[in-house]
Amino acid sequence: MEQKTYRTVLSYIKDMIRSGRLAVGDRLPTERCLSSELSISRNTVRDAMRILESMGIVESRQGSGNYLAARMDQYLSESLQFLLLLSQLSYLEINQLRRAVELEACRLATERQTAGQLDEMAALLDIMENSPPADQPSADQQFHHTILQASGNQLLILMMGALSDVCGSLISGLFSALSPEETGELMEMHRKILSGLRQRNPEDCLAAVSRHYDIADQALIQWEKEKQKNEVF
Repeated sequence: MEQKTYRTVLSYIKDMIRSGRLAVGDRLPTERCLSSELSISRNTVRDAMRILESMGIVESRQGSGNYLAARMDQYLSESLQFLLLLSQLSYLEINQLRRAVELEACRLATERQTAGQLDEMAALLDIMENSPPADQPSADQQFHHTILQASGNQLLILMMGALSDVCGSLISGLFSALSPEETGELMEMHRKILSGLRQRNPEDCLAAVSRHYDIADQALIQWEKEKQKNEVF
């Protein structure tokens, strides 16, 4: 399918959104309607919809039609995973971008957080400190997700969701193998993050987030070394 045709369908959908005729969750015009409106074949429209679905813009429902979605984080996640497979980037580079995203989210959260969000983070911190190890990764992920939510920035939330989808499970696994001293320092960083948010002190909060990511980076570097060593032998 020519790129021009794909752009024609995409531009038409954009125009519908701008004019208020289409919103997230709404059903798109049928392939026959689009074919007639844009003067292109139904097969071409169908191919365009497949591309848009792979990008997370459209959701196809069997027997119902195509619907406008907002799942571009899935498209970003898939792209990053292919770049990893092709050795175009590393888990460490992804985690460095996660650091940048969370630092900005934390800065915004010191200004915008609510009492409810702080209470939620305190409860999650209590789970991390007092629950069995198996329950801690989930609480840790939710703790950091709450920081993103408190930032109020939807693009940061979307980006972090995609980045964490790629390497979140790996990092959680690496954290479980840290020494007691490193685990204790991680927990202390969570306490300082929460304290910085409560006091609306961005300097303390950002320093704690940065140190948290230092520990994660060190774990990833060690993992990469072990991985390369095993591949050699």
